Amino acid sequence: MSGFITPNILWDLAIVCLVIATLTGIFPLWRSRSLSPDVIMRRTYWVCTVLTMLFAFLAVWPEWPAGLFASSAIGLTLVVFAGRYTRHIKIRGKVYGMPGTNVPDRPPSRAPKD
Repeated sequence: MSGFITPNILWDLAIVCLVIATLTGIFPLWRSRSLSPDVIMRRTYWVCTVLTMLFAFLAVWPEWPAGLFASSAIGLTLVVFAGRYTRHIKIRGKVYGMPGTNVPDRPPSRAPKD
């Protein structure tokens, strides 16, 4: 088969999660009254990263060393991208990604007017 069509649905799910993780680095997928757009993007990115790693591992399940390599390579790549190009690495309130952008999160986009 050619192109992006694969016979294994798990690879397709891994690719979908990878695309969603990539897009959340650009814009949040929804608005919230209580969560900052930065928090939404960060949470969606890491959930999709874990799902991508899981689906990549399960896609080649009988050969677990290949699955472990694929999921580890994908995970490491997404962590490096998160640290270099986004603000998605935040530990105990300090942002460790994207040099020079240690600024507070934006306020919620649908905050009630006072």
